[in-house]
Amino acid sequence: MYGLTVESVNTTTLVTAVKSFEKRPTVRVVFQPGNSANYYKPALQALKPHADIVGLLYDSTAMAKATLSQVRDKTTNFLTTLGPLVDVWEIGNEINGEWTDPGYPNRTQANPAATSAKVDAMYDLVSAAGKKTAITGMYMPNCFEWPENEMFTWLNQNISAKVKSGVTYAWISYYEDNCTNTIYSQSHWNQIFNQLGALFPSSLVGFGEVGYSQGNWAGPNNSRLSNSHKIALMNRYYGLKISHPRYMG
Repeated sequence: MYGLTVESVNTTTLVTAVKSFEKRPTVRVVFQPGNSANYYKPALQALKPHADIVGLLYDSTAMAKATLSQVRDKTTNFLTTLGPLVDVWEIGNEINGEWTDPGYPNRTQANPAATSAKVDAMYDLVSAAGKKTAITGMYMPNCFEWPENEMFTWLNQNISAKVKSGVTYAWISYYEDNCTNTIYSQSHWNQIFNQLGALFPSSLVGFGEVGYSQGNWAGPNNSRLSNSHKIALMNRYYGLKISHPRYMG
């Protein structure tokens, strides 16, 4: 699986871009707060002949602001309207990030149980509809404001057993410049995906996001990152030879 993430849908531009891929890509569409399922339907209908679609119900920062009731209502509505068009439903994005917690930035008000309940609610509804699910953890070792939010620590403590055993895809989000500007070796990533595969014993594992943070990726006129840097980053991660038997890209 390989492809791209879009946070807004310009149907003509997006379809033109996707049709230029040599292989059928996967397009991850972020369903932004305030936009209805019907808002996305024409774009997904146009995309579907040319790409597989991942629907992200809540981006990480939006997750913190949504109530459990709102999560259930949105999931139900989007499944009803877009169910035939979406191949995979992402039920948690960078789910261990402090910024997904409703108590953030006040650590004394941290409430990971609230985040876990939202993940469970989406998982139950999507699974009941017979659809595939995905969850994405944020890999940012030794850089979290709250140490308990380190990816494996948080996922192990806060993701329910049913999600660990049943989610279709378990993904990692990694941005090299988020903290230490580290380019990890292939052997390091093999260790990480072995650990992720053990935590999610039936899931396909891989990268859900790689890139640079927004300021470095797309500053004024892309001045802070050249095309050669972008190409090098894509080649670096698409070129990894991960040995885990359930690695999917």
